Amino acid sequence: MRRELPYDPSDTHAWRNLHEATLPTAIEALMSGHEGPTVEQYEPLRERLLDAIDSLSERDRIIFDGCFIERLTIRECGERLCIPKSTVWNRRNSITKHLRNLLQDDPLVKEYLAR
Repeated sequence: MRRELPYDPSDTHAWRNLHEATLPTAIEALMSGHEGPTVEQYEPLRERLLDAIDSLSERDRIIFDGCFIERLTIRECGERLCIPKSTVWNRRNSITKHLRNLLQDDPLVKEYLAR
């Protein structure tokens, strides 16, 4: 079954016009005047997240840092800590569940996630 395209793929001029019409240039995007949230507006949310992370035990904080901050694989994190990867997997899942439970009822977090 062939898929029909809204333009002739061999016609590079039509393809270029289709994509240029939908994507603003960098200058147009900057000149649009769209003001996004500032860093200062995210500061209270950042503080709530840091408080939740600080509530982790030392062992969980090490696993959190390895998995989420340093972006190590489960295997790499386990090798670094000399623990089985299944333990890292279980602790990581427990950590995310703990953080979710701490943050899910926070009004500021709810407001941010509703956007």
